[in-house]
Amino acid sequence: MRPNATRQRAPKPQSSRGQRNDPYGYVGRRVWRHWSSENPPWVEGFVYEYEPETGLHSILYDPNQGEAETLEEGFSFVSADPQDYVLGDYVDI
Repeated sequence: MRPNATRQRAPKPQSSRGQRNDPYGYVGRRVWRHWSSENPPWVEGFVYEYEPETGLHSILYDPNQGEAETLEEGFSFVSADPQDYVLGDYVDI
C-alpha cells in the first residue's frame, strides 16, 4: 500500500539562493521508498546524513516493519525517479 494516499509529494528542498537543491535539506526527513520486490512495496525510513564525497544520502529503514534487522542504504535524490520515493515531514532524530 502506498503511504497515506492523502499525502502530497513534498517539493524538493531549495537552497537559500533558490537555484539548486540543498542536499542537506533532506537530512532529518521521513521518506517512503518504493521497492517493487517487497510486500508491501512502500518501505518507511528516514534520512539521517548526507555524504558530500559520494553525493549520497543515508536512509535508515524501520526494523518494526517486518524485517528482523535495521536496513540502511545510500540513496541519490538527484538521480532517483521521483516515483520511487515520497518525502514526509521532518522527524526528531
